[in-house]
Formats: sequence, C-alpha cells, structure tokens
Amino acid sequence: MRIPIETLTLGNGLRVVLSEDHTAPIVAVNLWYHVGSGNERQGRTGFAHLFEHMLFQGSEHVAANEHFELIARAGGTLNGSTWLDRTNYYETVPSNQLALALWLANRALDGLDGALARATTATDRGGFLDIVADFTVYGGFVLAVAIAEPDARLACAALLVTYYVSGTAFLAWSSLAERRALETGDERSLRFVAGLAEGTETVIAYILFCLFPGRAEEIAWGFAAIVAITALQRTVFAARALRAEPRPPPGGAPR
Repeated sequence: MRIPIETLTLGNGLRVVLSEDHTAPIVAVNLWYHVGSGNERQGRTGFAHLFEHMLFQGSEHVAANEHFELIARAGGTLNGSTWLDRTNYYETVPSNQLALALWLANRALDGLDGALARATTATDRGGFLDIVADFTVYGGFVLAVAIAEPDARLACAALLVTYYVSGTAFLAWSSLAERRALETGDERSLRFVAGLAEGTETVIAYILFCLFPGRAEEIAWGFAAIVAITALQRTVFAARALRAEPRPPPGGAPR
C-alpha cells in the first residue's frame, strides 16, 4: 500500500500534512498540538484533558456546542483526544464541506484576535500575528471553496483580488498614519480604516458558503462586490486624510 503524503509549512509556522485520496467523497481535518499531559507540572495534572474538552465550549464567533451542531448538520463527525506529548482535534465531513471544517478549526482556536487576547495586554507581536492569521485564514477559506466548487473559481478569484486591494489599502494607510503620528482614535497595533466588509460581515458570508455550497458562485460574487466597496472606501478615506503635508517632527524640520 502506498499512501501519498505532501508536507509544507505556512508563513505563520503551521506545519501542514496533506494526503489526497479520492476513494470516498469525504475529507478529514486533524489539528495537532505538540503539548499534552507530559507538559503538566507535578501536583497540577488534568489540564491537558480539561483543555481538550474546552475547545468545543465556544469562542467569540461560535457558541457553546454549535461546533458539534454545524458539523452534524453537514453530515460529519468530530472528536478530540490527548496524550503525553500531543492534543488533537479531528473532523470528518463530506468533501464539499472542507471550508466549514477549516473555518471552525480557526474560530475554535480564537486566541490571537478574540476574547482571550483582550483579556491580556495588547502587544505589537500579537497585532502582527493577528493580521497574518486573518489574511491566511480568509484567503485559505476562499481557496478551499474554489477547490470544492469548480463553478465558483472565477468568482473566488475575483474575491481574492478584492481582498488584496482592500488589505493593501489599509496596511499602507496604517504605515503612513503611524509615520505622520496622525490621531485616529484607534489604539490597536495597526491603524484600521472601517468599511462595509468587517469581521461580522465576513463571518456571515463564510457561514453562507458552508450552508449553501451549491450557491458558492453567487455568494462569492456578492461578497466580492462588498469587499470592493470597502477597498474603495479605504482608498478614498486615506487619500483625503493624507492630502495635507506631514507635520514636521519635534524640534523642527529635519536637516
């Protein structure tokens, strides 16, 4: 028996192992952490098992037990386990529900940009990892939809282009606003420009993708239009805000 295996490492350090097999129209997502009961301190045990169960108790975007409900409605199964040196969570779903499984995995581990992060002090490192994770997940989800629904590939490509333009606009604004020391009222690591497509709208669109995979093309075109409007809003806002000459630094103009 020969099992094809392909490995790669994403920019955020996540190691991905792919094994493609078309014997059955299903896909399995298995998320592993290299930590388990072997990392517990003497006299303070049981945390690995506790945290394994806590994963399914909800996050900022997925209510308690909703993880189970969404997978069950899609015709899939899921569970988790832990051992001395690892903790893993696995889901098996119909192949056209891959996007749902990946999105739920990301939302369940909502630590960088969710309620867990806000329980501690904000850091530049957290802000950097937050935006890298957002771009990776948002783009990866659309790629998964394009793979699962061939008829939606052109629409998904258009959506990725609008993501690119919108993201470029706000990242460029963030850098220039910081350099000019502009007061924006935003104390986060990056200076954001609000637009029509924010986190809530993106979550709604992705849920629609998962619930109605047969309408993926229409959903992608519709959301691409919304993101394109957001890109235009951000571009116009930044162009107007940057029209004035930058203020000289303290102590006078540079020599």
